[in-house]
Amino acid sequence: ILTPSVFKIVLTILLNKTILISTMSIRDFKHDAYLRLVRPLVQAYLAFYRVGSRHIEEMGVTPAQFDVIAELGDTPGMTCADLSEATLITKGTLTGVLDRLVAKGFVRRDDVEGDRRAIKVRLTPKGEGVFRRVFPAHAEFLRPFLKRALTPQEVELMRRKLFRLRDSFEGRGFESRKVSRARRKGSTVIGAISNKQRDSSKRGTR
Repeated sequence: ILTPSVFKIVLTILLNKTILISTMSIRDFKHDAYLRLVRPLVQAYLAFYRVGSRHIEEMGVTPAQFDVIAELGDTPGMTCADLSEATLITKGTLTGVLDRLVAKGFVRRDDVEGDRRAIKVRLTPKGEGVFRRVFPAHAEFLRPFLKRALTPQEVELMRRKLFRLRDSFEGRGFESRKVSRARRKGSTVIGAISNKQRDSSKRGTR
Protein backbone atom coordinates (compact mmCIF):
# COMPACT_ATOMS: atom_id res chain seq x y z
CA ILE A 1 0.00 0.00 0.00
CA LEU A 2 1.26 3.47 -0.81
CA THR A 3 1.68 5.38 2.44
CA PRO A 4 1.81 9.11 3.11
CA SER A 5 5.50 8.85 4.00
CA VAL A 6 6.33 7.73 0.46
CA PHE A 7 4.55 10.72 -1.02
CA LYS A 8 6.20 13.09 1.43
CA ILE A 9 9.61 11.88 0.31
CA VAL A 10 8.72 12.40 -3.34
CA LEU A 11 7.27 15.80 -2.59
CA THR A 12 10.38 16.88 -0.70
CA ILE A 13 12.68 15.80 -3.51
CA LEU A 14 10.68 17.38 -6.30
CA LEU A 15 9.46 20.58 -4.72
CA ASN A 16 11.73 21.61 -1.88
CA LYS A 17 15.07 20.73 -3.42
CA THR A 18 16.98 21.56 -6.55
CA ILE A 19 17.92 18.58 -8.65
CA LEU A 20 21.21 17.98 -10.42
CA ILE A 21 20.42 16.67 -13.89
CA SER A 22 22.68 14.73 -16.24
CA THR A 23 24.20 17.85 -17.82
CA MET A 24 25.40 18.88 -14.33
CA SER A 25 23.32 22.06 -14.45
CA ILE A 26 20.93 23.02 -11.67
CA ARG A 27 17.25 23.52 -12.40
CA ASP A 28 14.46 24.68 -10.16
CA PHE A 29 11.52 22.33 -10.62
CA LYS A 30 9.00 24.30 -8.55
CA HIS A 31 7.63 26.13 -11.58
CA ASP A 32 7.82 23.29 -14.09
CA ALA A 33 4.61 23.17 -16.15
CA TYR A 34 4.09 19.49 -15.37
CA LEU A 35 5.62 19.06 -11.92
CA ARG A 36 3.41 21.83 -10.54
CA LEU A 37 0.75 19.12 -10.40
CA VAL A 38 2.68 17.04 -7.86
CA ARG A 39 2.00 19.17 -4.77
CA PRO A 40 -1.81 19.41 -5.09
CA LEU A 41 -1.98 15.75 -6.16
CA VAL A 42 -0.03 14.61 -3.10
CA GLN A 43 -1.88 16.98 -0.78
CA ALA A 44 -5.24 15.66 -2.02
CA TYR A 45 -4.06 12.08 -1.46
CA LEU A 46 -2.77 12.84 2.04
CA ALA A 47 -6.03 14.56 2.99
CA PHE A 48 -8.05 11.61 1.69
CA TYR A 49 -5.78 9.13 3.45
CA ARG A 50 -5.95 10.90 6.81
CA VAL A 51 -9.70 11.47 6.82
CA GLY A 52 -10.62 8.11 5.31
CA SER A 53 -8.27 6.07 7.47
CA ARG A 54 -9.48 7.77 10.65
CA HIS A 55 -13.08 6.89 9.83
CA ILE A 56 -12.21 3.28 8.97
CA GLU A 57 -10.28 2.84 12.21
CA GLU A 58 -13.18 4.28 14.19
CA MET A 59 -15.23 1.34 12.89
CA GLY A 60 -12.76 -1.14 14.35
CA VAL A 61 -10.65 -2.19 11.37
CA THR A 62 -7.47 -0.96 9.71
CA PRO A 63 -7.43 0.43 6.15
CA ALA A 64 -5.74 -2.75 4.88
CA GLN A 65 -8.32 -4.93 6.64
CA PHE A 66 -11.09 -2.78 5.17
CA ASP A 67 -9.66 -3.28 1.66
CA VAL A 68 -9.73 -7.05 2.08
CA ILE A 69 -13.21 -7.12 3.57
CA ALA A 70 -14.56 -4.80 0.87
CA GLU A 71 -13.12 -6.94 -1.93
CA LEU A 72 -14.38 -10.21 -0.43
CA GLY A 73 -17.87 -8.92 0.32
CA ASP A 74 -20.63 -10.37 -1.89
CA THR A 75 -18.19 -12.85 -3.47
CA PRO A 76 -17.70 -16.61 -3.08
CA GLY A 77 -14.11 -15.86 -2.11
CA MET A 78 -10.84 -15.06 -3.84
CA THR A 79 -7.42 -16.64 -4.06
CA CYS A 80 -4.59 -14.86 -2.27
CA ALA A 81 -3.08 -13.92 -5.64
CA ASP A 82 -6.33 -12.36 -6.88
CA LEU A 83 -6.86 -10.60 -3.55
CA SER A 84 -3.35 -9.17 -3.60
CA GLU A 85 -3.89 -7.82 -7.11
CA ALA A 86 -7.30 -6.37 -6.29
CA THR A 87 -6.14 -4.58 -3.13
CA LEU A 88 -2.58 -3.73 -4.21
CA ILE A 89 -1.41 -5.23 -0.91
CA THR A 90 1.83 -7.15 -1.42
CA LYS A 91 1.66 -10.89 -0.78
CA GLY A 92 4.00 -10.63 2.19
CA THR A 93 1.91 -7.92 3.84
CA LEU A 94 -1.35 -9.62 2.88
CA THR A 95 -0.38 -12.71 4.87
CA GLY A 96 -0.20 -10.67 8.07
CA VAL A 97 -3.45 -8.85 7.31
CA LEU A 98 -5.23 -12.16 6.73
CA ASP A 99 -3.76 -13.65 9.89
CA ARG A 100 -5.29 -10.83 11.93
CA LEU A 101 -8.63 -11.11 10.15
CA VAL A 102 -8.68 -14.87 10.78
CA ALA A 103 -7.91 -14.23 14.45
CA LYS A 104 -10.87 -11.85 14.61
CA GLY A 105 -13.10 -14.47 13.01
CA PHE A 106 -13.81 -12.30 9.94
CA VAL A 107 -12.28 -14.53 7.25
CA ARG A 108 -11.29 -18.14 6.73
CA ARG A 109 -8.78 -19.83 4.45
CA ASP A 110 -9.86 -22.86 2.42
CA ASP A 111 -7.92 -25.18 0.15
CA VAL A 112 -8.68 -24.96 -3.56
CA GLU A 113 -9.77 -28.31 -4.96
CA GLY A 114 -7.33 -29.51 -7.58
CA ASP A 115 -4.62 -27.00 -6.66
CA ARG A 116 -2.69 -27.78 -3.49
CA ARG A 117 -0.69 -24.56 -3.71
CA ALA A 118 -3.69 -22.22 -3.91
CA ILE A 119 -5.69 -20.92 -0.96
CA LYS A 120 -9.12 -19.32 -1.25
CA VAL A 121 -10.04 -16.64 1.26
CA ARG A 122 -13.69 -16.15 2.20
CA LEU A 123 -15.61 -13.99 4.63
CA THR A 124 -17.16 -15.82 7.56
CA PRO A 125 -20.75 -14.98 8.56
CA LYS A 126 -19.21 -12.64 11.14
CA GLY A 127 -17.08 -11.06 8.42
CA GLU A 128 -20.12 -10.63 6.16
CA GLY A 129 -21.77 -8.77 9.00
CA VAL A 130 -18.77 -6.47 9.27
CA PHE A 131 -18.86 -5.90 5.51
CA ARG A 132 -22.56 -4.97 5.64
CA ARG A 133 -21.83 -2.53 8.44
CA VAL A 134 -18.58 -0.81 7.44
CA PHE A 135 -18.69 -0.76 3.64
CA PRO A 136 -21.86 1.31 3.09
CA ALA A 137 -21.01 3.46 6.11
CA HIS A 138 -17.62 4.40 4.67
CA ALA A 139 -19.00 4.98 1.19
CA GLU A 140 -21.62 7.34 2.59
CA PHE A 141 -18.96 9.03 4.71
CA LEU A 142 -16.78 9.78 1.67
CA ARG A 143 -19.55 10.91 -0.67
CA PRO A 144 -20.15 14.41 0.81
CA PHE A 145 -16.45 15.31 0.50
CA LEU A 146 -16.49 14.47 -3.20
CA LYS A 147 -19.89 16.05 -3.84
CA ARG A 148 -18.80 19.29 -2.14
CA ALA A 149 -15.77 19.62 -4.40
CA LEU A 150 -16.94 18.31 -7.78
CA THR A 151 -19.93 18.19 -10.09
CA PRO A 152 -20.88 14.82 -11.65
CA GLN A 153 -19.41 16.03 -14.93
CA GLU A 154 -16.14 17.00 -13.24
CA VAL A 155 -16.01 13.62 -11.53
CA GLU A 156 -16.16 11.81 -14.86
CA LEU A 157 -13.53 14.09 -16.37
CA MET A 158 -11.23 13.65 -13.37
CA ARG A 159 -11.64 9.88 -13.47
CA ARG A 160 -10.47 9.81 -17.07
CA LYS A 161 -7.50 12.07 -16.36
CA LEU A 162 -6.42 10.15 -13.26
CA PHE A 163 -6.61 6.80 -15.05
CA ARG A 164 -4.51 8.27 -17.87
CA LEU A 165 -1.96 9.51 -15.34
CA ARG A 166 -1.89 6.09 -13.66
CA ASP A 167 -1.32 4.38 -17.00
CA SER A 168 1.54 6.77 -17.74
CA PHE A 169 3.36 5.86 -14.52
CA GLU A 170 2.71 2.16 -15.06
CA GLY A 171 3.96 2.39 -18.64
CA ARG A 172 0.86 0.98 -20.19
CA GLY A 173 -2.06 2.00 -22.34
CA PHE A 174 -0.35 4.62 -24.46
CA GLU A 175 0.32 2.29 -27.35
CA SER A 176 -3.43 2.03 -27.71
CA ARG A 177 -6.10 4.28 -26.22
CA LYS A 178 -8.59 1.44 -26.61
CA VAL A 179 -6.49 -0.77 -24.37
CA SER A 180 -6.13 2.05 -21.88
CA ARG A 181 -9.87 2.54 -21.69
CA ALA A 182 -10.45 -1.18 -21.19
CA ARG A 183 -8.12 -1.22 -18.19
CA ARG A 184 -9.72 1.59 -16.24
CA LYS A 185 -10.29 0.01 -12.84
CA GLY A 186 -9.88 1.32 -9.31
CA SER A 187 -7.85 -0.07 -6.44
CA THR A 188 -7.05 0.39 -2.73
CA VAL A 189 -9.65 1.81 -0.32
CA ILE A 190 -11.53 4.12 -2.67
CA GLY A 191 -10.91 1.70 -5.50
CA ALA A 192 -12.53 -1.06 -3.48
CA ILE A 193 -15.63 1.11 -3.25
CA SER A 194 -15.71 1.79 -6.99
CA ASN A 195 -15.03 -1.90 -7.75
CA LYS A 196 -17.87 -2.97 -5.48
CA GLN A 197 -20.26 -0.43 -7.00
CA ARG A 198 -19.41 -1.72 -10.47
CA ASP A 199 -19.90 -5.36 -9.50
CA SER A 200 -23.15 -4.61 -7.70
CA SER A 201 -24.57 -2.68 -10.65
CA LYS A 202 -23.94 -5.71 -12.86
CA ARG A 203 -25.95 -7.89 -10.49
CA GLY A 204 -28.57 -5.21 -9.94
CA THR A 205 -28.20 -5.47 -6.19
CA ARG A 206 -27.38 -1.84 -5.53
